[in-house]
Amino acid sequence: MNITRAELKAAIDAAHKRGLKVTGHLCSVTYKEAAELGIDDLEHGFFVNTQLDPGKKPDVCSESAGEYTLDHMSPESAEAKDLIDTLVKYHVAITSTLPVFEGDAGGGRPPSVNKRSTR
Repeated sequence: MNITRAELKAAIDAAHKRGLKVTGHLCSVTYKEAAELGIDDLEHGFFVNTQLDPGKKPDVCSESAGEYTLDHMSPESAEAKDLIDTLVKYHVAITSTLPVFEGDAGGGRPPSVNKRSTR
């Protein structure tokens, strides 16, 4: 989460030289910046993108850690369309990691059912 753009770029370049991919859970670097630096995957859907967060400073996580951007970047907005275009252009995958947030949805998972026969 707390990485500078220069550090992220160095990590991406080193990994790619070895044929490895880089996945990030970022708040200090916006999703758009990370895509332009060459990241391969971003974790947690759009929950931690800090692109529109007020007071966002380069290379530092914002106070809202992406909540403001999530609340204010509607899918129809120019910023969202530009971000999606950038992610597609640079072939960046987005991993939703929905189980991370399921507890916040109020109830979590249903109980598992044992399907083995009791005979």
